[in-house]
Amino acid sequence: MNILPDFESTYKLLNTAADTYRQLTDSIAKCEGEENDIRHAMELGDLNYKERAKLATQLTKILKERRKHKDDAEVVEPLAVLMQDTAGTTFLKKLSGALGESRKADKAHVNRKYFPRSTVVSDIIHKEKLNETR
Repeated sequence: MNILPDFESTYKLLNTAADTYRQLTDSIAKCEGEENDIRHAMELGDLNYKERAKLATQLTKILKERRKHKDDAEVVEPLAVLMQDTAGTTFLKKLSGALGESRKADKAHVNRKYFPRSTVVSDIIHKEKLNETR
């Protein structure tokens, strides 16, 4: 059973939680800015029916995108806050060290070789080969 991929994935999730949250809040702010631009254009602009319809369609897309980012941010926020806390950063450093040790152990398993300490195996195999040739 190789848990290393799950371990790496968990570390990556915890390590990037704050950045992910920041990106989501930036996306929310971008959507809100676009929403305001469209609302002001519709309110104050001299637009014909076709232009207003295009803006309304785009506004709907922007609102749906904003909602998706906002929902994701609500899910990520508690983890991001935890990981930015002193206890979270200390835990992340320890987890990083443990991940490094796990990778080292996994690499040792891949390159594992056995060097016999006695001749018992070669004696048995050699004796068996002698019996086969007779």
